Amino acid sequence: MLSAIQEHLREQTLTPSELTELMFIDNQFETISAEDMKGLEQYENLEFVNFAEVGLNSVAAPFPALKSCGAVLFSNNNLSNDVLETLFNLESLESLALDGNKISSLEKFELLAGLAKLKEISLADCPVTETADYREKLFAILPQVQI
Repeated sequence: MLSAIQEHLREQTLTPSELTELMFIDNQFETISAEDMKGLEQYENLEFVNFAEVGLNSVAAPFPALKSCGAVLFSNNNLSNDVLETLFNLESLESLALDGNKISSLEKFELLAGLAKLKEISLADCPVTETADYREKLFAILPQVQI
């Protein structure tokens, strides 16, 4: 049986090399499996991936090395700090939307220190924003981030 992600990918009309945006609008799934992530490998020209508001609770494996991926949206799901462990292969990542999730640990952001192009992180409505001086602490961990 195909997962919701695999089904969505199968329905694409563009070839994997032509697809630059992947948006999971009107889809609901709780987990992105290792098999789902492996399926993304063939989409080498992806620039934008949107998993916002799909009901995600977990991401079971890291993203593959998508060399062109500049933006990932995980807004308004139920993801915890562990999602930060899945992004290290996205060398071109510039913008990361995590708002409306259960991100509570600033220390986990150290996992993103190797992402030199990362300039924007959205954390609105995440518990981590209740940490005293969280912005200053985040900028100390990730000096490349501007917003």
